[in-house]
Amino acid sequence: MALSENLLLARKAKGYTTEYIANKVNIGKQAIGKYESGVRVPNGIILVEIAEVLGTTAEALVKGKAENFLSEKTNN
Repeated sequence: MALSENLLLARKAKGYTTEYIANKVNIGKQAIGKYESGVRVPNGIILVEIAEVLGTTAEALVKGKAENFLSEKTNN
């Protein structure tokens, strides 16, 4: 799966809004939407910060599979 899809799935699995994530990493919520739609790619620092908020790693977001994020939702 692509980074954009993994960001979206991980965020939804946690029940977070784009605004919540944006506030936590001090960026605009529109930026999160662009990352999730694949219009833009976050820089490394922002990606690591987003991953921390989502309780995962940047590597998992880049290389992860949908099942990993979907199973998090059922385990919460």
